[in-house]
Amino acid sequence: MNLNYLAQDIYGVIEEKGHHGIEHTHVETLTFRQLLHLVDEWTEMVNMRHHMQFRANTPQEKAEARQRMYEEGADVLIVAFDLCSMHNVDLSEVAWESPYLGTIQDLFLNVPLLVGQMANEYRKERTINQEAMVKLLRSVGEILKRHGADPIAEVKRKMSKNARRPTRYGTKEVSS
Repeated sequence: MNLNYLAQDIYGVIEEKGHHGIEHTHVETLTFRQLLHLVDEWTEMVNMRHHMQFRANTPQEKAEARQRMYEEGADVLIVAFDLCSMHNVDLSEVAWESPYLGTIQDLFLNVPLLVGQMANEYRKERTINQEAMVKLLRSVGEILKRHGADPIAEVKRKMSKNARRPTRYGTKEVSS
């Protein structure tokens, strides 16, 4: 079945309603990009956990996958902290050290739901939901803690590595 006709019809209706002509500010464009980036980093973290649990055969492979999962978790937190700073989300009262309750499965399911909630609210109201963002930060932090990592130390380690990159995404860090 060729779905191109359906896609073209849908595009035509959306175009006719003016949705393709919406101009976005720089901050709006960055916010939408960072919300997608959250999903991307989250997916990488989940894939590394899956690899660690089901595909890594040796203790060394498991340790390497665990370290990669820590890195990807730090990436999720970095993107989330960037969004918080960009939108002045107050994090002064976040109970980072106290355990965040829920099963590990609940915590893993929580994150995509929270990103979706934040994206939907941002699309409609141009605000980042503070409560959802705090839940996201605490969920990812708790997942890392339960897998043996210190989330803040992982973020600092990853930011140090990022600072050594000559350009942006996808480049390797350089020695100083």
